[in-house]
Amino acid sequence: MLLNYFKTEWQIIRVKKFYYLINIIGLGIGIASAILIILWVVDELSFEKMHEKADQVMLLYKKYKMGEAYKFNSSLPYPLAPSLMEKVPEITDAVRVVRHEAVISNGTDYFNERNLCATDNAYFDIFSFRFIYGDPTTALTEPYSLVLTRDQAEKYFGKGNPLGKTLEFDHKDSYTVTGVIENIEGNTDLDYDMMVPAQTIHGKTDAANSWYDHFINTYIYMSNPVIPDTLNSRLTSHIRQYMSSESTIELVAQPIRDIHLHALDEQHSRAQYIYIFSIIGFLIILIASINFTNVSTALSAKRSREIGIKKVNGAGRQELFIQFMGEAFHQVLAAFLLAMMLVELFRPWFNQMTGKSINIPYLDPVFILSMLGLIVLTTLLAGSYPAILISSFSPVSAFQGKITSGKGQAIFRTGLLVFQFIISIGLIITTLTIYSQIHYIQQKNLGYDKENLLYVYLHEDLNDKFELFRGELLTHPMISGVTRASSLPSSAWSMVRGLEWEGKDNDEIVSFAFISVDPDFVQTARMEIIEGRNFSRDYATDTARFIINEEAKKLLGFQEPVGNYFLSDSDRNEIIGVVKDFHSLPLTYKIEPLILNIWPEFYTLALIRIGPGNLQEAVDHIEKVWNKVIPGFPFEYNFVDENIDRQYRSETRIGMLSLAFTILAILITCIGLFAIATYTAQQKTKEIGVRKSHGASSSSIIYRFVAIYMKWVLLANLIAWPIAWILMKKWLENFAYQVSISMWIFVMAAIGSVIISVLTISWHAWNVSNTNPVNSLRYE
Repeated sequence: MLLNYFKTEWQIIRVKKFYYLINIIGLGIGIASAILIILWVVDELSFEKMHEKADQVMLLYKKYKMGEAYKFNSSLPYPLAPSLMEKVPEITDAVRVVRHEAVISNGTDYFNERNLCATDNAYFDIFSFRFIYGDPTTALTEPYSLVLTRDQAEKYFGKGNPLGKTLEFDHKDSYTVTGVIENIEGNTDLDYDMMVPAQTIHGKTDAANSWYDHFINTYIYMSNPVIPDTLNSRLTSHIRQYMSSESTIELVAQPIRDIHLHALDEQHSRAQYIYIFSIIGFLIILIASINFTNVSTALSAKRSREIGIKKVNGAGRQELFIQFMGEAFHQVLAAFLLAMMLVELFRPWFNQMTGKSINIPYLDPVFILSMLGLIVLTTLLAGSYPAILISSFSPVSAFQGKITSGKGQAIFRTGLLVFQFIISIGLIITTLTIYSQIHYIQQKNLGYDKENLLYVYLHEDLNDKFELFRGELLTHPMISGVTRASSLPSSAWSMVRGLEWEGKDNDEIVSFAFISVDPDFVQTARMEIIEGRNFSRDYATDTARFIINEEAKKLLGFQEPVGNYFLSDSDRNEIIGVVKDFHSLPLTYKIEPLILNIWPEFYTLALIRIGPGNLQEAVDHIEKVWNKVIPGFPFEYNFVDENIDRQYRSETRIGMLSLAFTILAILITCIGLFAIATYTAQQKTKEIGVRKSHGASSSSIIYRFVAIYMKWVLLANLIAWPIAWILMKKWLENFAYQVSISMWIFVMAAIGSVIISVLTISWHAWNVSNTNPVNSLRYE
């Protein structure tokens, strides 16, 4: 019996190979899309899995109230980790981690290294890194010790054991290699390629004993689980022992496995994209399965005689159901093989677009089971309806070729087609909205001029010689401003400091964004002072004075803030000016209270304003001056606008993914529309012959044929619009500053769907209008 099934199926494929090819291509594209989405989702869910103790390791955040909202920040005091180890028995181990940077030399070459961290030796007890050379239990116990990844070790020393060799940091300190770890290949946010002792970097600074300088991350490991609320209560009680009696700061622990998708200090969760693209993947499979259903239904009209004969010869409903489900399974299997080829073909492009390095784990049992599940799911979605429908008809209906002509079946097929268009139109609106928001972000006035604003990182030597550096740069006509700052104008994160002012509620915990600047910062960034004055080199006392933004003015409650004071410990900081609000954070955040001050010890970068003209000529001049003032330090530069673009990299990638999968959904929908148009043309052959014999023109027949589908496309638009509007309104809530969802987006989606539909069915419309009436009337 099975042999007969295969023979019958092969004969049908040979006769109807074009339609079988449509089925396989549509399903193949759909399955390939689903596989890529599955691989992306699995990759997103895999962060920190590489660490054996990941389920018992947590990152600590401080939680504080600002206005009506609670905020979280992972920057904590340096002494916190050892004090927790000493006084909180539930904590088995604790480690401090802070990103660091340095110019490093092996005596021959110099490199700017920005991916190193200062940490404790417990780093290698808590986190899982495989040592190639050295002892993980002692690697960072000695001052000026250094652990490298294998690639970094080979970059500086070549192949071989580098233990005991030294590297020079910032032209002054010598660090000895005490360990080499394997390159970090798993998904982790702890992907540093150099580690040095935190005690060496920060142990002799004022911050080492301060509970008010918050700059370092603290991770804790607990060998025995503790109820989260109980743990957080213990942590909060502990830190408040070292803070002022009025402090309402809380400590909260978050498992590191949750941080990538649900970081407490992020404005919105990345997990939403997991849900969104999982749904998109399922919908694309559903669209492809609907195509299969419609094509199979159309083809079944041509198999009526075969079905009738089998029914007369005793074939039962179950037997026919198995036959047609088997045929569906074989086509899904062929589509799956095509899908795997497409995945391998487009995987490099997909990795580039998503910023990942995804490989297909062919031998992974979980992957194999997932693919088997995908094949079974697709077979059930695609094959069930045709198999149930065809196996349920009587022999008489089959011989008359009426197995697909019922009104209920026509409504069902039309409903499937409308559903496909609802999905495709919804994706079009989604993609247009995402790109509209990205364009809005890129074009929005940030309160300063981000264009042609170059920055370089300051080294200690350059900071000491900055006035010479600045003077040499300003000799070039294209350079109009040079300044120093503690951060970029686009990256000023808030911090909690013990600031008081007249009228402040003692129970209120307030955070300000701080940027330490020099007197040229406001002018170089092209910001606007709207009250008072800017900093000036003519006033030495400006180092104790502040400029605030408009949001800070609102918070303070002063009508005229200039001349008022901030109080902190024994300091008294006069407010000398108000700068117009500017966006110091991504547009997912609201503008927050901000203070500009002159604290030279916090300068980390130099900003250089370049005027119109030959940009490369100006960059060459900057490099020449750099090499003259601080020879031996590698010159690297970036632009502020590029840094801002990187802040929205995640949204940009989501937009590209949405565009790609929208195009695929439209393509699959068009294949389905083409198939259903084929079926409709076959069903209306006799009707068209009658109309032509009564004098109907080709144009009127084309119009009637196209109109059948246009009303369903327009209906799909009316249904898709409110759904897409609600979903996009929800997504835009992630941004404090957002574009309004314009009506033109919906109009464009409608026009686009109509044009695509007309182009898809135009071939059938033309053929139908030019059918010979004699041949049409002979149909059936």
